[in-house]
Amino acid sequence: MVDFARLKSRAKEKGRTYKYLCDQLGREKNYLSNCAGGADRLSPENLAIVADLLDTTPAYLLGETDEKEKPTGTVAGGLDKADAEILDIIHHLPPEKYSAAIAMLRGLANT
Repeated sequence: MVDFARLKSRAKEKGRTYKYLCDQLGREKNYLSNCAGGADRLSPENLAIVADLLDTTPAYLLGETDEKEKPTGTVAGGLDKADAEILDIIHHLPPEKYSAAIAMLRGLANT
């Protein structure tokens, strides 16, 4: 379960408001307050985005670790920046180029 006291404290440290975080999630301004109060639920995907915006990890916001700082070189979901860039590029390809990109990557991996 998300430790909203940690989330709020980390947001304050980073100069971020709940409203800013909600805007980045594309949610209404009361979304995080509603989650903290139990009226809504923070999905794992949104938790990862919030953690990334606060330069921390989902594990910290869940109270699973006391390490506040996100390990360097990683982005939300634990991917390193190069892997995240590859995924971003692939996800933005038009359907007709998607299969070709996958085939090319498979070919590169087999060399």
